[in-house]
Amino acid sequence: VICHVWYPSVGKSKCVRAALRKLNLVEDRSIPRVYMNTVALGGRESVSDIMELNESPSSSQFCARLSATLTVSNNMLDHAAELSHSLIGSANINAVWASLLVEECARLGLTYFCVAPGSRSSPLAVAAASHQLITCISCFDERSLAFHAVGYGRGSHIPAVVITSSGTAVSNLLPAVVEASQDFVPLILLTADRPQELLDCGANQAIDQVNHFGSFVRFFFNLPAPTDQIPAKIVLTTLDSAVHRATSSPCGPVHINCPFREPLESSPLRWLSSCLKGLDFWMTNSDPFTKYIHMQLSHTCMNAPGEMIEVLNLIQRANNGLILFGAIHSEDEMWAALLLAKHLQWPVVADILSGLRLRKLLTSFCDIERNFIFVDNLDHALLSDSVKLWLKIDVVIQVEWQIQFQITAESSLTEPYVAHVTSEALSPESALFLGNSMPIRDADMYGRSWPIHSHSDASLMLNSDMPITSMRVAANRGASGIDGLLSTAVGFAVGCNKKRILD
Repeated sequence: VICHVWYPSVGKSKCVRAALRKLNLVEDRSIPRVYMNTVALGGRESVSDIMELNESPSSSQFCARLSATLTVSNNMLDHAAELSHSLIGSANINAVWASLLVEECARLGLTYFCVAPGSRSSPLAVAAASHQLITCISCFDERSLAFHAVGYGRGSHIPAVVITSSGTAVSNLLPAVVEASQDFVPLILLTADRPQELLDCGANQAIDQVNHFGSFVRFFFNLPAPTDQIPAKIVLTTLDSAVHRATSSPCGPVHINCPFREPLESSPLRWLSSCLKGLDFWMTNSDPFTKYIHMQLSHTCMNAPGEMIEVLNLIQRANNGLILFGAIHSEDEMWAALLLAKHLQWPVVADILSGLRLRKLLTSFCDIERNFIFVDNLDHALLSDSVKLWLKIDVVIQVEWQIQFQITAESSLTEPYVAHVTSEALSPESALFLGNSMPIRDADMYGRSWPIHSHSDASLMLNSDMPITSMRVAANRGASGIDGLLSTAVGFAVGCNKKRILD
């Protein structure tokens, strides 16, 4: 049971830790992750300055969706107070710009950095490794590193930051960028580059990195090489714009190209602090430089468009219905799906990527009327060949029990048997990442839902407690490639903070 958690007398930092202990959550280095801004079923409750974790007062069932948010800790506030001194004491202008980029990432909640080795990216790598709130991992293979970042973004819904050197290191990111773009996964790319004077002159490891990923990124900006003749706030505004585009609908990858002149190491080189003009307030607080105001319009059913009214009327008149859920990528969509099923009390068929298959959902068609009045889907559910074929069929032949009996009796490691046994081994502490081609099809066809189905499955689902944590299931279905699966799977497990992963 989740209760109110607020201790104004001991301060926010201790309150956060009390909430973490109460929820048995893990603190990620010095940034606590807590659940804030409760959204109840009946409406939104404003808790902008008060941390509250609410349970539904109307019933014993947990009926609220809790959004994970990063909370500023005392460590970050102390760090912001020291930032001005550290910037002024930077050895050279490269270090200043790199520190600004990394610091702004931390303020925006981007604390997971995937760093590829290389000389040209040294200023960025050193700044990230030196920041007390940043977690860095390193891998010599940029292709694998980028897929790991995609997995992290898919699991946490927070973009990972990828740092690479120049040249073909950047080109190796393309497969992961394509996947992130096609499946709307946020991703931040900071690629080091040679300065303009070293391009098109035969210089080593110098290629044209401008618009390198074409239309697969939501945003691209080519920063100038660091100089004290340009206001340094261009770094902050550029990063803020990029992160905003990466995390706004449609989410996806963004690319900032960062040329650096030598010295790339911490060799002293005089620079003028006048380039920091306009950053005084930013250097004395812990907020991002740019604040984006999201305008949200709420409509009641009475003010909804005519098409929505027509759909609502159709649902209200329907005697029989089926809800078909496809891939679900966010917590909001998952809760919307569960609430829709709870309200309509219709049988549910869930795709393996919905994340709902291990809940109490009806996956047998034995008692469903053949004349469905209404089908609701999320994402790509109606795009699969099997669903299209099913929609054309007038007669449904039920063979689910015979198939399950045959799979259970298998003693050899056939693909259906592996998919079935794997699904039985899952727990809320696990994350399931499915490979493309046959593995995801096998899991969708032969994976076992909970519990063994009966005539009362639908009502069982609708009248049971909704779990706070759920099994996380994912796959690279943006471009459906077979590369980068292991790296994405590991990143996904890290992103969703699961102890175990099955691939």
